[in-house]
Amino acid sequence: MTMDLQALEREVKDCLYKLTLPQLKEVAGEIKQDAGIANKPIRAVLKHILRYLESEEVEALEDGGKSILLVVKAKIQEFMASPTSSTETTQSLPSSLEMFKRELKIKGQIGSPGQTDKLSYLSVMRQIEDGLTRGYNRSAILNSVTMAVTSGTPLRGYLESRPEMSLVQLRQVLRSHFKEGDGLDSY
Repeated sequence: MTMDLQALEREVKDCLYKLTLPQLKEVAGEIKQDAGIANKPIRAVLKHILRYLESEEVEALEDGGKSILLVVKAKIQEFMASPTSSTETTQSLPSSLEMFKRELKIKGQIGSPGQTDKLSYLSVMRQIEDGLTRGYNRSAILNSVTMAVTSGTPLRGYLESRPEMSLVQLRQVLRSHFKEGDGLDSY
């Protein structure tokens, strides 16, 4: 498979993840793969299309499947050009990376300050920063920190009662819990 064919295949697959269920069904019809998908959920239809695009039948074509990928790309471009596609509120899939992303977990437990077998303030902060760089949102980070706090502690109760807390507020609460001073204080 040539580089431009691989790039086309990647582009088409990435765009497929952004389509709604009716749009995916239209794509399946366009490439004659709509048999048996009438009552299927969005993920099943998407898998059906992707399986076909990666099949030996498509790869065995003279052009390596480029013609089929171009048909799918044209259909996707038709959806993107349509004014209704941006205002549709039909169920659509998250991006391909988000679909397979695992739940964020803080490694270790957050206990009372000074416990040697529990996480330190810096360790928790590093894991929060790592979660941010891996693309986790505020809610996922807050949930993972809450689950890492030893149950029955006042900190856990407080975090569970504040699901709308921002990450800045979370850092302040953790700094207070661990009795950590500001960076300038220690200097």
